[in-house]
Amino acid sequence: MSYKKKSSILLLSLLCANAQAASTLINGNFDGFDMSAGAYNLPYDSVTNTNGYNQQFTSAPFIRSYRDTVTGMGWRTTATAQAGDTANFSSIAVELWTSGAQSVPSTTGSGQFAELNAYVAAALYQDVQITDSGLVDYTFSHRGRAGVDTLKVLITYLGADNTFGGVDDVVEVDTNFSDGNTAWGTYSVNDAFASQPGGFYRFSFGAVSAQGGASQGNFLDNVGFGVNVVPEPSAALLGACGALALLRRRRH
Repeated sequence: MSYKKKSSILLLSLLCANAQAASTLINGNFDGFDMSAGAYNLPYDSVTNTNGYNQQFTSAPFIRSYRDTVTGMGWRTTATAQAGDTANFSSIAVELWTSGAQSVPSTTGSGQFAELNAYVAAALYQDVQITDSGLVDYTFSHRGRAGVDTLKVLITYLGADNTFGGVDDVVEVDTNFSDGNTAWGTYSVNDAFASQPGGFYRFSFGAVSAQGGASQGNFLDNVGFGVNVVPEPSAALLGACGALALLRRRRH
């Protein structure tokens, strides 16, 4: 297994090489959910509008929190309702930010990203099926909010019963990552483990700690997970890099 923290130049190369790679995730970069859609532009009401949102700002850029069951969200949360919170969903929420909210850009400078600690320390996850046989990769970008924040990547094979928490679950990845609040840290992990063809996996990002406390922190963006999601450098690419290095030496 290889683990790398990418520079911006190397990340650009990775994204170009990965343009054809298939992801097993829904809404991996958080841009697939339309925060401007009319169906979601009404205040939340537990009876009449389960697709509504809690909004912290009335004009763009937005910060909005949604139930994790909203169509197209893809991500679920481990957050649960707290005492006195039954009238709304402030503690059962996926919180999305548009790029530039509170002066925080997304990794690309446009689109959307998520905050793990929407109202409480929790995890965002998806249960996904990996149909291909091969070595599984994952990639993501992480940023602190008020300082250095830490999240946990936890990938669990759900076993033959396809149920999380069963006796046949197998933890494949359990790793922490920390980043400050001045720039995004982008990580790519090749060959994390060998997939079980047709098997289901819980791919989870959990809030471990945050400088802003349990109610805020751990920004997440640009997530990919699956077989060959982070391709190894091809022989042609390595040859081109070697030729470029040789050309540079000749010029000096």
